[in-house]
Amino acid sequence: MQYGDLRNLIQRTMDDARRTGRDAVGAHRAAVRAVMAVRPDLSPLEALDAVRGQAEDARPA
Repeated sequence: MQYGDLRNLIQRTMDDARRTGRDAVGAHRAAVRAVMAVRPDLSPLEALDAVRGQAEDARPA
């Protein structure tokens, strides 16, 4: 499943969460909540999959 339409939302949410002092787990949780808010058709696992995919794409090689 492709989640490209969520890429900016996930990145912004994770950046905001980190800026407010959350660790990686807290940032992922915030991003999953944001994804589910705009895509209620996704299950929690699908939302987590989208967030994990974006987080892995953002890591430097």
